[in-house]
Amino acid sequence: MKYIKVLLIFFIAFTLNSCKKDNNAKQLRLTFKDKIVEMPANVSIIFKVNDASNYPIPGLTESNFEIFEDGKLISEYEAARKIQDKPEKFKFNLLLMLDLSGSVLDSNLSSLKQASISFINSVMPVEGSPDYQEILMSVKWFDGEKDIHDLVDYTFVTSALINSINQIESNISSDNSTNLYGGIIQGIEDIDERVKLYAQTDIISAGALITFTDGTDQAGWYTSKQVTEVINKRNPSIALYSIGLGGEIDKKVLESYGLNGFEFAENLSDLIPKFEEIARFVKDEAKSYYLFEYCSPKRSGTHSLKIRVTADRVVGELEESFSAENFTGGCTLE
Repeated sequence: MKYIKVLLIFFIAFTLNSCKKDNNAKQLRLTFKDKIVEMPANVSIIFKVNDASNYPIPGLTESNFEIFEDGKLISEYEAARKIQDKPEKFKFNLLLMLDLSGSVLDSNLSSLKQASISFINSVMPVEGSPDYQEILMSVKWFDGEKDIHDLVDYTFVTSALINSINQIESNISSDNSTNLYGGIIQGIEDIDERVKLYAQTDIISAGALITFTDGTDQAGWYTSKQVTEVINKRNPSIALYSIGLGGEIDKKVLESYGLNGFEFAENLSDLIPKFEEIARFVKDEAKSYYLFEYCSPKRSGTHSLKIRVTADRVVGELEESFSAENFTGGCTLE
């Protein structure tokens, strides 16, 4: 009987510990992006919400949030507060990187152009929509040469992006090889420079690289180790997606380069749906940034502000401190 009790206690302890680990694994992930403290008593925090598998969580509303100041739950009736799922002064930069090596230009170009245009139409906000001009996209391409090539620079004008795709001809490249590693490395560097452009302003910026290829690296300008190093050292605000076509790609390798989303098209008829699936991921990524604005009733000292998010019974938290020195009345939210 004694041994049965010991085993029972061990089983209960093991079960509770397993449940605890499982609950922790399922927690939402809130990532701090920026904090703005302004007079008379305005506190703003920009943050990002992902699930436990790092998938972005868009579409959260006021009802999903609880706000605590110095550990005390505050309500919208106690102090003015507002949460937006589209932060003001936010720019999301997309780089569509296309493989235009010989195999694509010879047999897959028409389908790739259709899929790219479908992707652009799916991702880019239409003129007059609330998020118009929030997303900017650039289109670049690689072949066998060491450096990537430009099609169109970052723009929010959908027609300019589509025109750049329509202008691609089968003779655009004179090098049939594939510099896939260079496309990814230089693509990440390009997005990183875009994000840095906004660092000296009051605009928050993030970005994503979407790489398409129908093969493996053949040019040898860079190594797979260099790609991995650049990916690991990149700005965490840069998301990575990849799309592969046909049987010549290494799916495992390409998936490792698409940390935030990977799609594989067996044949040309699957290409448009796969591009549209990545477009859904990208749109959710852009809309997973949130702005919390708050009029604090504090008038001095340093205080903690905790944001708790609950979605589908899964919880995540973020805590930041702010100074209320010289705060006064008169705080309003636009």
